[in-house]
Amino acid sequence: MAYQVGRTAQTFKMFFISKLKEHDLNFEQGIILFMVSEESNVSISRITKKLGKDKTTISREVGHLCRKDFLIKKPDINDKRVICLKITDKGKSKIRLIEKSMKIVETIIQSCNPQGELDICLDMLYKIRVALEKASEEDIHPLLVDHSCIL
Repeated sequence: MAYQVGRTAQTFKMFFISKLKEHDLNFEQGIILFMVSEESNVSISRITKKLGKDKTTISREVGHLCRKDFLIKKPDINDKRVICLKITDKGKSKIRLIEKSMKIVETIIQSCNPQGELDICLDMLYKIRVALEKASEEDIHPLLVDHSCIL
């Protein structure tokens, strides 16, 4: 099961990377841009934590996005030491173009799978992710976690 999920995830990632390249973005820049578009005024530290990357890498990619005029850096209102990010109109436009490209994969998947099967698949993927996140947070073996709350 892990092999199939991993292969599918890798295929999705490669498709996403190819669509980002069409828009002159690398994978990290694309993820950061999407994160900021979903959560305005998100801090660089929060992005670093969510992506599991070092602050230097994220700061470098944020710098590229700012130079492309997709993001704006500004100090947090409550804590001037914290740098928050806001998406620009140009960044929002870029997100819309990428999302339009990404609809292609959804159409392909929906065209060859009944909606009921897709719903079951998405539900199972959600349960797997939650179970693994819970096991990771609790730093225990996944087989020893009580999964009754998510099943």
